[in-house]
Amino acid sequence: MTSVAYKKYMEYDFNETSIPAKRRENKKKKTFYATKLFMAIVLTGLLFISILFGYAAISEIKYQVYEHKQAMNDLQIEIEKYKIELEAMNKTSIIEDKAVHELGMQVPQRQQIVYLGETGEENGITRVSIASQSVEPAERGFIGNIYSSILSLKFMGD
Repeated sequence: MTSVAYKKYMEYDFNETSIPAKRRENKKKKTFYATKLFMAIVLTGLLFISILFGYAAISEIKYQVYEHKQAMNDLQIEIEKYKIELEAMNKTSIIEDKAVHELGMQVPQRQQIVYLGETGEENGITRVSIASQSVEPAERGFIGNIYSSILSLKFMGD
């Protein structure tokens, strides 16, 4: 009678040592492919992340450009406003209103007006005479002060 242990021992083939080597090769191949697949996934992920960062940088720059354009438009509106104010300041009616209301000036009366007239030329010199006008001290304004200054200089002609 053969025993069970002997039977199992006899059925085992000692020449089958090549099977574990094949398994090792298959395992190495599987490990190599798994490593390659893992590296490909990691590189693809890094590629997508870098693309996302690129789009984020582009979006940030576009937003900055938008802000600068908005600031430029605001400045152009302000420039136009100042141009309109400048044109308004150059109009004589506005200047006159400002002089009368803010500075307290008034339109000169007839006796305050100084007339200049050409009396003749002698040796290339033009002689100018100032018509004598009487200015009351109470009504002396800006023009009255100028007139009295001219009279004090004795700039009267013949």
